[in-house]
Amino acid sequence: MIKGSEDSTTTTVPANITMYPNPTNGEFHIEGVERGEIMQIYDYAGRLIKTVVADNTSILTDISNQPNGLYLIRIIGTDGTLISQKKLVKQW
Repeated sequence: MIKGSEDSTTTTVPANITMYPNPTNGEFHIEGVERGEIMQIYDYAGRLIKTVVADNTSILTDISNQPNGLYLIRIIGTDGTLISQKKLVKQW
C-alpha cells in the first residue's frame, strides 16, 4: 500500500517527498525521505539501474552516466511498502 492512501486497516500518512531539478542533466535531489528508506531508479525499459539507501532526510544522486530519457524513481519504506513514485526526465 502506498503511504498516504487510506483503507480500513491503516492510518493515513502523507508522503511529502520532493525531487528536484526535474528535468535534470544527471544530478538530482530527493527530499523528505527517512533514514533507511530505499530509492530505486528504473530506466524506460523497466530495468533497475540504481539503488540507494537513505542515511539522512535527503538523497543526492547522479545518473549523468545514463542516457537521456524518462526514469521512474520509487521510494520504498523500511517496512517494504511503496511510499512514492515519481517520473524524472534526464536531458542535455
